[in-house]
Amino acid sequence: MHGEHTAGAHLRVPVAYLALTSSTTMRSLNSALCRFFDHPGWRKGNASLLADRATDCVLPCQTRLIMIDEVHGPVLVAWCRIRITGTEQLTVELLDQIRNDEAAEQARRELATAFERGLLTTRTPATTAREARAA
Repeated sequence: MHGEHTAGAHLRVPVAYLALTSSTTMRSLNSALCRFFDHPGWRKGNASLLADRATDCVLPCQTRLIMIDEVHGPVLVAWCRIRITGTEQLTVELLDQIRNDEAAEQARRELATAFERGLLTTRTPATTAREARAA
């Protein structure tokens, strides 16, 4: 991992830095990563397509650290691990590996408790309506 270029003649970029807002979506995160690498398609595509493009930038450039400024929650950090490690699922085990500050950890515990008690759901009203029609 030394030198300006990788063995595949790509510019070596060991660290990427992204500044995001609290309203960041998976699409805007993937777009920001593509933009960091100056990918020409950073403005177009859905979250999945932009994630593939971002991966096509991160891996050949041997990027090992993606610094995300202003992250509000562990999901955005988890994306980095998912894409770099090749994991295809966002799991509790993966999220448990991400270190939070104490305030974020307390919020995570409160959110988990709300899900366990049935006070919150990941289902949107549209999903619930589709399921009801299908039944």
